Amino acid sequence: KMLKRGTVCRVIKDVTGFFHIGDIVVVLENYVEVPHCCLLEDYNPNYSLYDYTVDKYNPMIEDYELEELYDWSEK
Repeated sequence: KMLKRGTVCRVIKDVTGFFHIGDIVVVLENYVEVPHCCLLEDYNPNYSLYDYTVDKYNPMIEDYELEELYDWSEK
């Protein structure tokens, strides 16, 4: 399933080691079916992916690395 921008997820696994298991992240962009995420506390719904510095977001390489929780826009 392709996660859309604003989807809040729990990190189940991160093969890159950028996030920790259990971190709550938000999808900033889904580029070529790879969700680029930042921590929930760093999320600003008015920002695009390019407004974040590279130390604030990371692509989640495997689709099973995230557990979808809810859509930010619906809260």
